[in-house]
Amino acid sequence: MRPVLFLAIGFSAAIGGAEESAYSPDAREISALTEMLSDVLEGVENVEAAVPAQSAGEAIVLDARRCVQLALERNAQVFATAADVAAREAQHGQAKSLRWPQIKGHAVYSYIEGLPVDLYSTGALSFLAESISAEKWQVNAGFSLDQVLYAGGRIRAASRASKHLAESEAWKREVVLAELEFQARQGFHDTLLTRALVLVAEETVATFERHLADARQMLDVGLISDFEVLRAQTEVGARAADLETARGAERIAVVNLLRILAMPQDTPVVLDGKVEWTPLDAPVSALIEEAKLNRPELRALERGIAAAREQVTAKRAAYLPSAGAKVLWEQMEGGTSVLPEGWTFNVGLEWELSAGGRRKQEVIEAQAQLRSLEYQREDVARLVELDVRQAALRVQESIAKIRAEKGTVALAEEGLRMAQLRFQEGVGTQVETLDAALALTGARTQLVRALRDYAVAVAALDKALGRSWGNRERPTPRSDGSDRSDRSDGSN
Repeated sequence: MRPVLFLAIGFSAAIGGAEESAYSPDAREISALTEMLSDVLEGVENVEAAVPAQSAGEAIVLDARRCVQLALERNAQVFATAADVAAREAQHGQAKSLRWPQIKGHAVYSYIEGLPVDLYSTGALSFLAESISAEKWQVNAGFSLDQVLYAGGRIRAASRASKHLAESEAWKREVVLAELEFQARQGFHDTLLTRALVLVAEETVATFERHLADARQMLDVGLISDFEVLRAQTEVGARAADLETARGAERIAVVNLLRILAMPQDTPVVLDGKVEWTPLDAPVSALIEEAKLNRPELRALERGIAAAREQVTAKRAAYLPSAGAKVLWEQMEGGTSVLPEGWTFNVGLEWELSAGGRRKQEVIEAQAQLRSLEYQREDVARLVELDVRQAALRVQESIAKIRAEKGTVALAEEGLRMAQLRFQEGVGTQVETLDAALALTGARTQLVRALRDYAVAVAALDKALGRSWGNRERPTPRSDGSDRSDRSDGSN
């Protein structure tokens, strides 16, 4: 009998026993499980996926890791999130720029139609004639430099807040990339599943066709009636319809996988079906702690909380005075200005003594937003724990299903063999044979699904733990919640 499944499982190190371990069989059990799965998969590693006849070009070989790599390189979500991070970083640069001198230059040419040139040359204002020019035109050029000397910490707090928000955006990007990685792995294994189901359906059609051939031979020698042959033909047609359904599902899975990978829909692909055996050699409590350290959702919220704290500081700083300095240089020609030319130096202090309660409410609002983010993080931490426990249980469940379905397939194969032998000897009925064949088809289908569920469960566990296959540099967590680059000057 030809291989029904086409996946290959690579096994890594043995699983060590540990308390509260999600799955910790002994070495003998591991050996038995390894032998069982290797026997099921029969070492077939590479099978070409169905490719539309009109496809052209060199086929691309895909395994799960290659799918993750392509998705993280090509999918539009990667570029969209990178743009969001760049925008946040630019906002941080804008906030920091307020701490440095603001230099402006200006040049103005003015012309006033109908202005009498002798406006000040006679009469009571004649004494100003020497200091005032009454030309219709005027040229004013100069530049100014403004520097905030003290702002009660508002600018510094706003700069830190924008830095934390940029870091939060970077961690939010990791959330999107983690989901994209999971989708790529799931899409790959869904494609493997549909391909395996096609092979199961093809094997089932071949089995029913052999049974139909046997039935026709028995009809020729008068052992059965025409009804038995008609029944066999009907079942062959039904199984052929199931095969077309399986092929349609396979084409849909390939299309979805190519969508995730941002590749042209007519790209020919070859699936390298390797499912890696991933031992869970740590207690669930250790897995939860790992997840709480690595999950990007928690890191993003922590950065958001740090930003909210800085916002509270900025709102409180509104109660303090602010001071600034201005340097102005101007040069004029023509016109009627009496302002002096050259350098002007100004230093000023401003203090808003009363704002009608506005500043108090702004502080209350900022504090409420901070508490909201803290509660959100607490809730997300509980969800992270739930994700880890569920994912670990699903891995356990899928392994148990593989064990059970392997035994069911073996029994169904033996049942079909005996039913076919009884039918050929004339002591069995066609109903027995068809039922046995359908039972084998169902068992094989469930085994394929169990293998797919295992691979997806492992991918979900990696996502729950914050692990990644992607070769990318993740943001660096800050333990003190501060940014040293924004602490060099505390004047504003």
